[in-house]
Amino acid sequence: VVVHLPMLSLGKKFSSLINEMSRFGAVIRGVYGEGEENFGSLFEVSNQKTLGQTEREILETVSKAAIQLTNQEMQVRKLSLQRHRLEREDEVYKSYGVLKYARRLTFRDTMIFLSQIMAGITDGLISVKEDISIYRLMLGIQPANLKKLSNRPLNKEELDGARAEFIRRELPELE
Repeated sequence: VVVHLPMLSLGKKFSSLINEMSRFGAVIRGVYGEGEENFGSLFEVSNQKTLGQTEREILETVSKAAIQLTNQEMQVRKLSLQRHRLEREDEVYKSYGVLKYARRLTFRDTMIFLSQIMAGITDGLISVKEDISIYRLMLGIQPANLKKLSNRPLNKEELDGARAEFIRRELPELE
């Protein structure tokens, strides 16, 4: 299961929370693997043990861990909204502005800004005219997908330009 944990992952206790989940048989790692920087705050929840467990038991373990992490994320976000609503709104709108008007975007920056917008939409801080899957945009900005869309090899600068163009085209207008 892939979960979006932008606020929870910023906390000091996040690594101990991940370790605690392993006691219950779940492993949490960034979607780009262990040791990689996790731009976009997307985490994969998977099972730790496979031998001696049924598929149903594995599904229950992963589901319980994902639900618990998501619930904790929502609690942290709710508290953050109560205490720092203006700052959260400001970050979301800045992220939207950069994505909507930039001419070059690195993968790292784009993932961080899309994560901000995903959380902002979920938390009701920002509203777009049409439903959009931010996760689809996160997949669309991957180098292989951008190269496929361009039908030719792209160097790093060209990739950054193609990424910005893709986002400008696909990111919906605000309400």
